[in-house]
Amino acid sequence: NAFEDREGDIWVATRGGLDRFRPGNLVPGPFPYGSGGEDLALVAARDGSIWAGNLGQPLMRAEGDAVSFLGENRDITCAYRDTDGSLWFAGNNTLLHAVNGTTESVPLPPETDPRLRWAIQSIVRSPDGGLWISVAENGVFRLQNHVWTQWGGVAALPRRTAVILWTDSSGTIWFGYTVNEVASLRGTTVRDYTAADGVNIGT
Repeated sequence: NAFEDREGDIWVATRGGLDRFRPGNLVPGPFPYGSGGEDLALVAARDGSIWAGNLGQPLMRAEGDAVSFLGENRDITCAYRDTDGSLWFAGNNTLLHAVNGTTESVPLPPETDPRLRWAIQSIVRSPDGGLWISVAENGVFRLQNHVWTQWGGVAALPRRTAVILWTDSSGTIWFGYTVNEVASLRGTTVRDYTAADGVNIGT
């Protein structure tokens, strides 16, 4: 016996048991990969569209199955939706801010050498309005009032480059590092967690 319920699921009863079949919520994405098959940096806009970037392709915007390509080729490694709904895209020596469909380039910290094309690995907004980025081999920086400050001016932060940044619902900023280390920043208070505290996130 088989029947369809009001949610669209199909139920089939056999001698082996009862099986339910339902449509999958995951569908293949419409974005093409770059020539090297690099991973995509993805972010959802407030209007429901999905934006993507990777190495060697323009920014891409998908609405349904339709994909539009925006501007010149970029080297994008991360993307972030800001608290005001605007979008940030960053990568090798690149930081872009997209507001209402208009994208502008933001100057990088002067401590980073543009000739070396360092990758920006993560972006996050802090409760005080500062924008934090992590730059490979250069550390973390905070942009406040158009001025970049390495380590955010926080003396207690680890002098290492975080590979991931995140702000939780309480306003605490979290910094994730390699070799089993995580740090948190709440206001001006820093807490550092290592393998001695049970952190086991690999190398």
